[in-house]
Amino acid sequence: MTQKNSFHHLFIALLAVAFAIRLMGLSKGIWLDEYVTNFVASQGSLIDVLRMVRHVDTHPPLYHLLLALWSYIGNDEPFLRLLSVTISMATLALMMRWMRQYANLAALLAGLFFATTPILLRYSQEIRGYGLLIFATVLTFFFATMISKQPQKSRGYFGLAFGLGLAVSTHLVGIMLVMPLYAFILRASKLNEWKIYWKWLLLTVVPALLAFLFIFFFYLIYLDEFTKEWWMPTISGHWLIHTSGSLLGFPALSWLLNVRPGNVNFAESVTVILLLGTILILLRLGDWRRSVPFLTAALIYGLELIFYSLIRKPILIDRTALPGLILLIGFVAIQIASMRRGALQYVFLTGITLFSFIFIGYWTTSKAWQPVEEWQETAQAVQEQWQPGDIVVFYPAFIEGPIRYYFSELSAESIVKINYHPILNEVETDLNNRLAESTETNYSPVIFVVARTDSIIQKEPETYRRLLEMLQTKSQKPLVVYNLLEPTLANMLQVKSP
Repeated sequence: MTQKNSFHHLFIALLAVAFAIRLMGLSKGIWLDEYVTNFVASQGSLIDVLRMVRHVDTHPPLYHLLLALWSYIGNDEPFLRLLSVTISMATLALMMRWMRQYANLAALLAGLFFATTPILLRYSQEIRGYGLLIFATVLTFFFATMISKQPQKSRGYFGLAFGLGLAVSTHLVGIMLVMPLYAFILRASKLNEWKIYWKWLLLTVVPALLAFLFIFFFYLIYLDEFTKEWWMPTISGHWLIHTSGSLLGFPALSWLLNVRPGNVNFAESVTVILLLGTILILLRLGDWRRSVPFLTAALIYGLELIFYSLIRKPILIDRTALPGLILLIGFVAIQIASMRRGALQYVFLTGITLFSFIFIGYWTTSKAWQPVEEWQETAQAVQEQWQPGDIVVFYPAFIEGPIRYYFSELSAESIVKINYHPILNEVETDLNNRLAESTETNYSPVIFVVARTDSIIQKEPETYRRLLEMLQTKSQKPLVVYNLLEPTLANMLQVKSP
């Protein structure tokens, strides 16, 4: 069997494994952000979708439009997730084709990383635009590599402009690919000793820059209003370690080693330090001259996220850092593939294979089936106990959507919505009005409280306590409280949402 045939067989095998594990857990239940995306995409015409995006979301509309078109065929949860699965499979194929320009082994290693890394598996199913952002990143740097090797050919520049436009139209952090991109091309072109056509290169950025300016200043007109109550944690050493651990697969190692919640911070820190140390060691073992453009671009992208988070608003989280992870995967794959064949290379290959099996085990036995937030289970629990005349309180108000998505019979007359920083007198008045309607039927209602304790509510524990006390005084029966922990906090605390 020739080397070419061997590569094709392994390529097909990787695609088959990646597709199979991505089909697991498609019915795990939507979470809040997915509900918002699906709500926008279900507005009817594409014009209606475009109008709705600017009123309820903080992201550009491209993924919403694709989801709207996709949902014309089917709109149940597994089918909606298949859009992201399809995008992920296309990204995997493109990633391996990109890395094959460096070495067949680099393509296979990058494909193995991409196919099995937990954070990429999660976003290969999520009904959000992050899978499309990853595809745009791979596409952009695929054409950047083409430009660095064949700068005289125009197709690389057209492809680069398209990839950047795709990224910016999917997520606002897409504009942060520009500086890493230039650094990548500059470094790679010098290594290949090719001339840089700066005029063409600068022109490729213009469409993406114009799209970004339009979206940021004229399309997403409510962006500042939506982000007044910003939930994302500020930059700290602990947060950097946690984000790095999430990207590098620490949750799977924590699952394997059964790390106790009290030891998570220490174990995560040690794991991240060891993995990053291994990446630095790789600089001395492989042909860093070919791979250093990847590492440089990844570092610049990460520094951009940190800098913006420090001077304006925190945006650093594992999902916004995904483009940097793609570049880091490329660096590691090329470094290992470029080692001289020997015992050390086999050690790294064995280690990567072992990690991949751990990741697959973690995904197939646990993570694939675990919802990000347990809205489906909560809605079912409320529905099983709810009787006509009962009252459901939502805190904060915007979490109403996912519950009513699964409990469609819940009427607006049975709902009390409470915003952040509630004025308890106003809440009490609204509740009294609902209770007055119940007393006419001589029925003593049960009050259900569905709360999502995100970082904003966590900062006001006394308000939450007083709210629960007030609700209890108005009820002749015990409160039924469902408290969902916002996933960022749940992941940091290694606590499963109740």
